[in-house]
Formats: sequence, structure tokens, C-alpha cells
Amino acid sequence: MKFVGRKSELQIMEDHYASTSSAFLPIYGRRRIGKSRLIDEFVRGKPCIYFLGKRTAAELQLREFREAAQQTLQDEALAHARFENWEAALRTATRLWKKERKLVLVLDELQWTAEASPEIPSVLQGLWDREWKQRPDLMIILCGSHLGFMERDILGQKSPLFGRRSDQIKLGPLPYPEAVQMLPHYAEVDRAGIYFLVGGIPAYLERFQATRSLHRAITEEFCSELKFFALEPHFLLREELREPSRYFTILTLMAAHRIRHKDLARQSHLDPSVLAGYLETLLSLGYISKVYPVLPGKVSPKRVQYEIADPMLRFWFRFIFPNLQLCRPGQEQAVFHQRIAPQLESYFGTRFEKLCQEGLVESYRRRQILWQHVGQYWDDAMQIDVVGIRRDKWIDFGECKWGETESVSKLLIDLEAKCANYPKTNGFSRGLHLYLKHKPRGSPPPNVQVHHLADLSG
Repeated sequence: MKFVGRKSELQIMEDHYASTSSAFLPIYGRRRIGKSRLIDEFVRGKPCIYFLGKRTAAELQLREFREAAQQTLQDEALAHARFENWEAALRTATRLWKKERKLVLVLDELQWTAEASPEIPSVLQGLWDREWKQRPDLMIILCGSHLGFMERDILGQKSPLFGRRSDQIKLGPLPYPEAVQMLPHYAEVDRAGIYFLVGGIPAYLERFQATRSLHRAITEEFCSELKFFALEPHFLLREELREPSRYFTILTLMAAHRIRHKDLARQSHLDPSVLAGYLETLLSLGYISKVYPVLPGKVSPKRVQYEIADPMLRFWFRFIFPNLQLCRPGQEQAVFHQRIAPQLESYFGTRFEKLCQEGLVESYRRRQILWQHVGQYWDDAMQIDVVGIRRDKWIDFGECKWGETESVSKLLIDLEAKCANYPKTNGFSRGLHLYLKHKPRGSPPPNVQVHHLADLSG
């Protein structure tokens, strides 16, 4: 499949490769985010020893590393070598490289190598300090999908490797304009629907390459216990987290709507201080986010709520997990039509609001505008779907409409009424935005910017 996006990350990697110094670059991010694919794209045409860590014994991994090094180096010294430890293996392989071009050494899924050989961070630190740092013909890439391991044992202050990185890349999901490039066979609205389901995770987007309707894709990919997405959240949570059952409870309670800390503690029967630790872990993984009514200035902690931020987890906990016992072969159509379809457009409407907020952030970045907060505003009487507080004393307000739009003028009147009830913001100018699924007919009113899906996809 065509490689999409990641221009900034590739530029960082190419800059280090082109430099006259050695480089030590950790790359990390959640499962399925595209780390290995990024590395493959970068090393194309470059001399590279690539080793993929596995959950096997250290002896077997050392043997596979020797084979990977021999494939690149083609040196008789490696052909029959037997390494007793990682220090000997890594030192031998890198010392055998004597060409002018820079060699890239990639240790991928490093957490599994370290599971069998806990000493490897210290080994890498010793080799970097004594040999590799002085070699302009070496670039070291350490890659891992276990965020806790990478941030603690590779980047953390207590790690032997602390302070030695040249840069670091924490890979996130593809933004919407890049994500939809992976869905060329779908219409604009269906591309958005798939993004609402799985976000910008490349491995998830690749599941939607077949030519089929959006509803059929949901039925086939989510509504059977035999399919990929039926068990994916189990793998995600159990690989990264201890006590996954506690996290399942927390995420289930967040599935339908945002929720306050005290309400979450009460409904989960967890002590608030204990719950705080679980929430911090989920926040660090990017699985949930804090949300609050967007206003200029500081936000009162009492107004902060939590919601599932990861699109796939949000959809799964909302629609699949409560019906998992029904997701059996032969029942896929019934599950979709009876348990998902009646609420799907409403669900997409809430996800469209989030996409429009992302679109406003992207427009700020593109225009080099500094901003403070982007999100929603809500109180007991109303909700403003998009609010952006800029550093130049400007507030953008937006109304989102996923359904059919009968009158742009009426939407604008509704938005202006909401803005009139927004808390006073002396000294701020304002901009008005309408976000629609389809491009409206005719010219929009002069005092509002109208956006539609094609605008958001770039």
C-alpha cells in the first residue's frame, strides 16, 4: 500500500542520517500506529540491520540478530559466530561496518528483547558511550510499542540511556486529511464515517480497502467474534495495562457520554484517589481525554470531565462490548441492523463535532495562529459545538450539522443566539463558522465561514 503522511517524522530521520554525527533515535507509539512502516520507508535504499524483538528466549533472539546482521554485512566473521550476550553481538556487528555510508541499526519491538534480556538498556548505554557516539557512520533506532517501557526504561530519568537521545519521535494517529488518503475507494461521507470508527490508525484503515458499502464494512469488521476488531481492545489493554478488568469498567462507563471524576468513582465503586491513577494511565496512552467547557482563562477543576478519545475504543465500548455475546457467526446482520444502525447517524454527528474541532486546530497551524484552547462549550441550557480561543484575543464559534441542512441562515441564527448567551468576553473579537456534511447551495451569508467535509480533508 502507498505510504501516507509522516513528512515531519521522515524529515527528522533524514536530517540525522545526513548529518556528520552519529544518531540515537527512539521511536515509539501505540500498537498499529505505523512505527515499523515508517522505519521501512526511511531505510529504503540505505544499509540497515533490522532486528524485530520477539517473546522468545534470549538465545534464539541472539541467533536471529546474527542472521539479520549477516544478511546486511555479508561478512565471514558472522557466518559461524555464536554470541553469548547482546554486548558481544552488537559490538561485533557494528565494528564490522567499515564503509563510508551510514549504517542504520534498528532494534524494533525492543520491549520483547528486554523482557528476555533485561540488561539491554545498560548494554546499549555502554556501547553508545564508549564506541557508537564517536562514530559518524552509525544511526541507532530503538523502536517499541509498549509506551510504559519506552518512556520509563529508554527515555526516563532512571534509565541508563537517559539524556543520550539525539531526538525522539512519539508517533500519533494520522490527521484526517492524511487518513482519508488511505481510503480512495470510498465516497467523502463514507471516508469520514470510517474515520469516526477507527481514527487515523494506519493498520485499522487498511482493514477498509475492499470495495464495499460503509454499513457492510461495519458489519463485516466489527459484528463477528471471529473478526479483527472483536478482540482488538482486549489485546490493546492487556498488553499495556495491569488489572485490565478495572480499565474495562472505567471505559464502559465513559462509552455513552463524558463523565465527571466523582460520578465515575461512584459508579465504578473505586476510591477517588485510586481512580485518579487509572485515569492518568489512560490519559498517558491517549485512550481518554479531559474535556471542559472552553472559556478564556483557567478552567475550574470542578468542570473537568473525561471521555474516550480513541475512536476505535469509543465505538467498540459503545456498540460492540455491550453486544459481544451476540456477535456470533450468522448473526452479524442482526447485530448491525438492530443494535448499531438505529443510533449510527446520531453517533456520527457527535464524532463530526470532534472532526470540526480538529479542522479548526489544523487551520490555526496552517495560518501560524497561536491558540489556547479548542473544544466545546456547554452549560445547562446550551452547547456550542466548536469554540477556539486564540492568543490574539479572538474567539471562533462553530455550529456542526451532520444531518441534512434545510437552511444555512437558520443555523447561523441559532449560532448567534448561542453566542449571545456565551459568558462575557470583554476585549475579544469573534468569528462564526458553520460545518456541514455537504457543500450548501448558493452563497453563504457574509458574516460566517461555511465549511464542509471536502474542506476538512484538505
